[in-house]
Amino acid sequence: MSDPNPRPNVPENHLLISAIAPNTVALLTFIGKRVLDAGCNLLEARVALLGQEVSVLLLASGSWDAIAKCESALGKVQR
Repeated sequence: MSDPNPRPNVPENHLLISAIAPNTVALLTFIGKRVLDAGCNLLEARVALLGQEVSVLLLASGSWDAIAKCESALGKVQR
């Protein structure tokens, strides 16, 4: 059985993002915006409160150039 309309074989790249910040920061919104602005899709997000801090774990996907833009944008946030 073959599919009469096969999907194009486009490689999808993934980026796993982990961050911790003071609980006063809207960390998920802050990082999520940069992921979307880079042209990536946000596949999964987990948030945990750790005392006075918040931890987020995000899985983003996209083309290699979108992932590279995302890495660059998040690298600037790190500082």
